[in-house]
Amino acid sequence: MKIKKVPNPLKIGEYTVFVKDFSKSEEQLLKDKIAVNPEITKVFIVPSSDKEELNLNLNVETKICNNEELDQIKSKIKLPNWVKHQRNLENILEGDYLSIKPLTAEFITTLNCNFRCVQCSYSEPKKEEGVWLENKLGDKLPKFQTNLSSSSSMTEDVMRVTLDKLAEGGVRNILFTGGGEPLMNSVTLRGMERATQNGNITALYTNGRLMSRDISERILDLDPLFVRISVYGGNQEASHNYTQAFKDKLSFPKVLKNIKHFAEAKREIGSDTNLGLSYLVHPLTSGSMDDFAKSIIDLEIGDQIDYIRFTPAVDYFFGKQHDQKTMQEMFRNIEEKVTPRLEEVGVKVKPYYHRLNDLNVSKSYDVCRASGWFVEVGPSGELFLCCEKHFMPEYRIGDLTRDDLQTIWNSDLRKEVSDKVNDTNCGDCPTLCKPHELNKLFDLVEAYRSRGEIGVVDNWAKDLILYGRVNRFCPGKLDDFSS
Repeated sequence: MKIKKVPNPLKIGEYTVFVKDFSKSEEQLLKDKIAVNPEITKVFIVPSSDKEELNLNLNVETKICNNEELDQIKSKIKLPNWVKHQRNLENILEGDYLSIKPLTAEFITTLNCNFRCVQCSYSEPKKEEGVWLENKLGDKLPKFQTNLSSSSSMTEDVMRVTLDKLAEGGVRNILFTGGGEPLMNSVTLRGMERATQNGNITALYTNGRLMSRDISERILDLDPLFVRISVYGGNQEASHNYTQAFKDKLSFPKVLKNIKHFAEAKREIGSDTNLGLSYLVHPLTSGSMDDFAKSIIDLEIGDQIDYIRFTPAVDYFFGKQHDQKTMQEMFRNIEEKVTPRLEEVGVKVKPYYHRLNDLNVSKSYDVCRASGWFVEVGPSGELFLCCEKHFMPEYRIGDLTRDDLQTIWNSDLRKEVSDKVNDTNCGDCPTLCKPHELNKLFDLVEAYRSRGEIGVVDNWAKDLILYGRVNRFCPGKLDDFSS
């Protein structure tokens, strides 16, 4: 693609804006930024008197705009998390990634779950803990298992201590998640309340099966930033085949009903809690995506669903990933058939191409620099290096019931575990991990440092801070909670 030589690229979030003369190295930075961020689709160009043409070879949409239009674009620019938190930005610019302080805790309240998903992210540790077989599903709704050990289901005392220490340690966000299904722990909502009282921002991942109208209202009263409900198939047959909850005859229609409950309660109280759905794309679920779209449309709650993401299933235990060509065909169906129907009722659809594109690709980096962005808390209060290494003893970095967060973060044990990952060149880690997107970005930062051009990145960050705006939640982009 040929464009006029135009001003210095201001690389911000969804847009790339040019505002003054740029160098060859900054031109390459622009190419690299777009290469790792498929969500950048538009390049806005301010008219320039310089007639020299430059070939950036960018497969993006371009638009010539005047300065007034440029100001309007800047007002919509979103500030990514790696830039907006000054304490960590300084560490990044200095190359001191081990000193990055966690902003978000992934808080696993239980390994217990009412589903036994075919490609469960925690099947191996659940089998080790005896939870995989322990929770037998009956004909009625499964109840919280009181006989589970504290290592697989968090007690209220442990929850109180760990949440307080996370807040004291400077963690801003608490993501209540699984392991298992967090709502199967009877004290999870009390934990969300405690975190809110501590001044934390909270969020919840759930499979939606237990979200009655009463529970939905209790969650909304706590004003979480977002609730994301995972969906495993678009009809009862597909859902059963994937979740293996065969005795739970009402699992799929109940999840749909609970999505409607939550959306209606959200509408009635005027809550701005972000409601997202996450559809797992797997050979067992792909054939029912059209049914899923129809079901969501029939619920008549499109105005309350902030987004639906479609994300590829990933094997986190070194099994073979799904065939790339097959998965791409599934995503093509999403783009051509599912997305138009959902967008007609006002639902924003987010196919996670960045995860699809990297599904069968080796990591482009050999050092993990981003694991410190998140702190991973297990049900016993133990901390682990990464959510993909949860419950593996060799990746344990401390215990919040014994030490404070700063002591654990500065410990020799945490450094040893981090070094262990880097000594294998990230070879013991799955293709797609929680810090993967940040690691790709930090690898680019280090490429500029190695060329003596870290100042380019520093200026980039300053431009982002100058023109970006902090957004409460932006699905599909690097924010404080997701990758």
